[in-house]
Order: sequence, then structure tokens, then C-alpha cells
Amino acid sequence: MYTLWATILKDARILTRDKVGLTLMFIMPVLLVVVITAIQNSTFELVNDNKVPLLLCNKDSGEAGFQLVQAIEKIGMFRVMRVTGDASDTQITVRMHAKDALVAIVIPRAYSAVTLLKAKNIAARAMNEFGLPPDSQRIEAGKPDPVTLFYHPVLQQSYRSSVQGALRSALQLVESRQIVRSLYFSINE
Repeated sequence: MYTLWATILKDARILTRDKVGLTLMFIMPVLLVVVITAIQNSTFELVNDNKVPLLLCNKDSGEAGFQLVQAIEKIGMFRVMRVTGDASDTQITVRMHAKDALVAIVIPRAYSAVTLLKAKNIAARAMNEFGLPPDSQRIEAGKPDPVTLFYHPVLQQSYRSSVQGALRSALQLVESRQIVRSLYFSINE
């Protein structure tokens, strides 16, 4: 026990005499934390303050298309610039490069109708699983035209993934609203 105490006392005396060692041991880690925090904070401010420029072409005139546009605007990640609904894909890509937009989204013409049919089918299956009489007519939704995304070539893959995730959540929000609405109308019929 005496040897341990003597070793601790000896190391404490050596440390108190070594001013450079004390500085490196205590002040350098604090300085490192301050510098790293400042660098990361400026990076996060750069990412959070700058919104991704996005061209949005809504070819659909229905409620689901309108809700999708609202959901995209509410995400807060994009600076939305709208394009008229009669623009072709090539015109959109040309405008995307001309306006320096990094992403372009095209909502197809029958998006609302297909989403509503899909929601009605899901609501009918849910009603059937709860033992309620199913709707007498089953409507096939068909294969919808997908929501099309165009990316600028300079956009990194990790940023593309975050854009896709944000848009996927907006699509799911719109589809779930349609399903809830269809269930509500199925129950109240």
C-alpha cells in the first residue's frame, strides 16, 4: 500500500513541475472540443440555411396532387419553383439546368384518381377484415404513372438519398390521408 501511495505522490510532483505537460493534458482537449464544435456548427448552419432549389411540375388537377404539392412545400428542405403542367420532360430538364435547380419533380396527370382508387381498395380490404360487408364493386387501380424525379448531375448520392426520403414521406402522407378519408366515407355510408 505504501508503494502505491509513494508512486502517486512522485507522479503528482513530476506533473506539477512540468508546465508544458499540464497544458497539453488539460487545455489542449478543451481547445480541441471548441474548435471541432465551431467547425461542425458552421457546417450544420450551411446545410440548414440553404434550401435545395426544386422545380415542381404538377400535371394533376386533383386533390391528391394539390396535397402532395403542399406536403413538399411544408418539408422545408426545398425552395420550390413551379412549372406549368403542360411542360414536357425535356423542357423541364432544360429549365432545371437553366435555373440551376438541383431536383425536379413531375406529378403525373392521373395521380389523384389512381391514389383515390388505391385508397378505396385498401379501405375495402380493411372493412372486409373487420367483418363488415365489402363494397359491392371492386375497382382495379391499374398501374399508375410514377412521380418522376430528375436530379442535377452534381448532386451527391447521399444528398439524393435524403431528398428521396423526404419525398417518400410526403407521398406516404398524401396516400395515408386518402386511405383515412376512404375509410371514413365507407363507414358513414
